Amino acid sequence: MTDYPEKWSEVEVIFTDGTISTYSIKVGASFGRHMAQQAGRDGVLTMLCGPKTHHIPLTSIREWSLTELEGRPE
Repeated sequence: MTDYPEKWSEVEVIFTDGTISTYSIKVGASFGRHMAQQAGRDGVLTMLCGPKTHHIPLTSIREWSLTELEGRPE
């Protein structure tokens, strides 16, 4: 089994109404490509945030970005 370093990222979602929400997820920046592919295929941005999962329809999103954090979020 391979041990991978724990990485965290912040996903900022700007909704079509201008509202901005930020989510912390336990993945590195390279996972953003997978999220974008899955969202394009399913029409839904899916984020696993610890014991909670967020599913946001792309029709509700103006823009989203993923930024890898230095260490664990507060």
